[in-house]
Parts: sequence; structure tokens; C-alpha cells
Amino acid sequence: MIRTNPLFRSNLALLASVLVALAAACAPAGETEDVDADEGAQSEQRPPDLRPELAQVNDVSVLYPLAKNTDELEGLLSSSAEALGGSLLPKAVYEKAFGAPGTLQTGGTPAAPPHAGLRVVAARFDPCFGAIGPTNDATCVNQIRLIFQTVKVDTGADDTAIHAFYTLSREALKDAVQEVIAVRRARSDERLGALAPHPLIESEGLRGATAKAISAVITKHAGAANLSRFTVFTTSGLGTAWNFTGFDISPSGDVVRAPIANVPGGAPMVAFFAGFRPGELSGEPPFTPAATGAKPEDDMQVLGNGAWVARSSVSAEKRQAAFDATFRIENPNLHSPDTIDCASCHAAEPARRIVGEGKLGLTLKDRRAAFVASTEFVPAADMKLTSIDTSGIDVHMFSYKGKVASIHPRTVNESAAVVAYLNANVLDARRPR
Repeated sequence: MIRTNPLFRSNLALLASVLVALAAACAPAGETEDVDADEGAQSEQRPPDLRPELAQVNDVSVLYPLAKNTDELEGLLSSSAEALGGSLLPKAVYEKAFGAPGTLQTGGTPAAPPHAGLRVVAARFDPCFGAIGPTNDATCVNQIRLIFQTVKVDTGADDTAIHAFYTLSREALKDAVQEVIAVRRARSDERLGALAPHPLIESEGLRGATAKAISAVITKHAGAANLSRFTVFTTSGLGTAWNFTGFDISPSGDVVRAPIANVPGGAPMVAFFAGFRPGELSGEPPFTPAATGAKPEDDMQVLGNGAWVARSSVSAEKRQAAFDATFRIENPNLHSPDTIDCASCHAAEPARRIVGEGKLGLTLKDRRAAFVASTEFVPAADMKLTSIDTSGIDVHMFSYKGKVASIHPRTVNESAAVVAYLNANVLDARRPR
């Protein structure tokens, strides 16, 4: 049965009333928002349901702390860890995509990080990957996603990352999430708060009970048997450019290039170039290839170069539209990785902060672009941004650049949407409907 996407359903009533309130309280003098109030919205809102048996953002998106010593480093799962149906990230499949260690990638870009040194730094649980608009719950793509990086005790994580996707059944996904919740509840019924390096693992260490238990959930439900895709970004140009590509894995083990949304001619890779001026965006061009297939309201790429966007030939309307587009890109109710190219998605936060806000002094105009979390399941405190490296250009969305944890708004928003969906529709502890 096709019905409204549950990721939207718990937010819809709140969104209408909040937008009306914002229009009255925050709009500049003489300016009004084109938002119609839903007369029944207020009556449909529910009081907060924050029972400890329900999912929280740190249950569905787990960021491991970095290792403090060599012993702790062994507490991070390796790419060769024994998992479902084989190793967690099979070396043969990995090298089928990237070649032997040291092989240059498309266009002579740097080699993928060596398989042997990869460690899991983050895990995410998603019951409906890529779902936008009307969704058939029975055909949702249920996934566990893992982020691998090369991690060293002295310097932290390299400025590269592998994002691996594991497809599983709805029942297996539900079991995995409930197992993670049980791990948390065995230690505390206190809320864990906003998305950050997992608080319980932080306090116990990577050799502690929580880290071991969550890692066991991962290897139980993810591995060679259900690996379906992995993507990578590498850095080049003395750490000023990031190159994105990905591969799909068929059930027979064939590896083929994954499509990249909005790029022309089926380009196998997209790149974001920040330029050589520290703390600025001055790449010429900033995006290669440019995302020519993006709709105007979804195109933020003019913000990729601070000098270009400030030219008189770029209208104020286009600058504002690009700024608002960064919020649209970060809104899981509007976009998924299947609808926005990876370079734009990873660059949205630094482009908005450095160029849109810092250089142009822009603020959000189309408030409908911004994600609004379900207050029934996600308190406002849990939506706080806890860690972004503002000292430079950081395209890591849920991983590490050196020793700094990087958590972009897109990941916070996705995590909140997943929490609302799971608690309302999937978990056994859900409120009766």
C-alpha cells in the first residue's frame, strides 16, 4: 500500500505551525512568508515520547571515539574483521574496484586508502535509505552503513574515507537497532544527548563493554554477505581537493561504477577544489564536473568560490537561492544521496559557513528548505551541532579529520528523521497507533 512517507508524517503538522510562527516573528519588515497554516496541525501534535526503550540519535548513528593508544586502536573494527558471510569489507571486492594498493584512480587522482589499514569509525542504521515522498514501506531499503578510515594514534584519521552500505531485511534492521538500544539501557537510562562521539564509549574506552557490544551487533548484521555499495573520497592538491566516486556490488560479486546524480555524461567521479588560500574557498573551478543537472533551487555550487559569487554578474537572487539550496541539500525530506551529487552534499556546510554567511552575510530566506525534527521523539537539545572543524575546510560528514570529529547538519537531520521513523513505525516499543 502506498502512503505518505513516515519520515514526513510525524513532522508535517509541526512544520506547518512552526513556519507560520516564524513568518510572524522572524520575517524582515514588509516581508511575509508564503506558507498556509494547516488548521488541524495543532490538534495532531503529540506530547514528547522520550521513553528510554525508544531510539535516540546516538543509537542510530554511532561515532566511535578515536583510539588513545595502540591497545585501544585494536578496539576499532578492521576491514578484515570476521562478519556476516565473511570479512566486513572483503579485500578482493575492494581491490576489484580500486586495483592493487597504490593504484591511481580516475584522472590520476590519488589511490584509495590501503585496505589493510582501514578501521570502522562510525556506523549508521537506516530503515528507508533514499526514501523521499510517497513510500511503500514494504520496499524500503534497510541498511547498515559503515564509515572506514585509516586511523593512527598520534595523528588521528587520514583525510579520506570509505562509506560501505549493507542491505538487510526490515526484521534484521529492527533487531539490530533494538540490540543497540539494549546495550545502552544495560548501562544507563539517561538520554545520551546530541550526536557526538558515543558518550558511553567515550567514558569506557574502545576496549569497554559498550564498544565491544555495538561492534558485535555490526558484525552480526553486516559483512560480505550483504555488502551492496561502497563510496570513497580521497584528497589531493596538498589537501585542498577531494575526489568522490563509488561502486555497486551485485549479488554475484561484480563491481560497477555507481551513478552520480546530476553530473553530465555519466562522469565516474566528481571533485571539490577549495583552492590554495587557507580558510577561503577559491578553487577555479570549485566543482569538476559541475552538477549541470541540478534544479536551480538545488544548485549551491556558485558558493564554491567566494570571488566568483561576489561578482556583479551573479545576482542577489542567485546568491540567495544557492544559500537556501545548502539547507535543501541537508534536508532528508527533500533530498537523498540519489538526488544530489556527492561533492555538493559534502561541500554544503563549508560553502554556506565560509562564503554564504562569512563573506556575503546571507541568512536563510526560504524557511521551507530547512529540516524540522519531530519534537515527539527528538528534543531540540538533540539537534545541536557538537563538532565541526571550523579552522579549515572539512568535508567529513560523520567521521574524523585528523583528531577532530566532524558531524555535519545533514547527518544530524538524517539521524533525527530515522529516529522518528523507527519510533513511530518499526520498533516494538512504539506508541500504539
